[in-house]
Amino acid sequence: MTTSRFERLLPLAGALGGLVAITAIILTINEPSITDGEQKYVRWYSDHQAVETIAGFAAIYFCVLMLFFATAVRRALRSGERGSSAHANAAFAGCVVFGIGITLMAMVSFANVEAAHKHNEQAVISLGYLSDSMWLLFIAGLAAFYLATGLGGLRTGALPKWLSIVTIVLGVLSLLGPAGIAAFFATPVWLIVTSVLLYRRQEAPTVAPLPQSELSEVRTH
Repeated sequence: MTTSRFERLLPLAGALGGLVAITAIILTINEPSITDGEQKYVRWYSDHQAVETIAGFAAIYFCVLMLFFATAVRRALRSGERGSSAHANAAFAGCVVFGIGITLMAMVSFANVEAAHKHNEQAVISLGYLSDSMWLLFIAGLAAFYLATGLGGLRTGALPKWLSIVTIVLGVLSLLGPAGIAAFFATPVWLIVTSVLLYRRQEAPTVAPLPQSELSEVRTH
């Protein structure tokens, strides 16, 4: 089957997404939490409306690129799964949930900017408390994406063994409460490395090893 240029370039969406995520993180690295003080939080949004707007759009672009990249991951895992696409489908589903979480965070950020522009401090404060809980959704999706991709990479050989193990570790960290935030900050680097490796390896499709029973049958014939 001939691979189109679009399919060949899909893995590189991960690298672009990683760069966009790094940009958004740099822009908002000093953003306070609502728990740091309500007035401090309100002042931040009042003084950084342009920065938060740019970061919000970056989050949307990141989500779009992640969905393209997840399609490339699903395709790579499927190419090595004999008679099953469980890991590929689980990875894609996890990325969809992750994307929804990121998009909702962007929506809350846009709402905060609008409330700050209208000098509605109470709305900014209320949205701040909501924002502090939004990470639960995207971390759940990220954990599913990492675990399915890592386990699928080990089973199919779609990813190098070392990268599959690192991916599984990131998935486990994502489930450990606050440690999940550390996994999120590691995601841009993981995306860049994984996308480049997938792009370079796609010309040599991998096939999952035959079960021992099937190998025995082949030898007898």
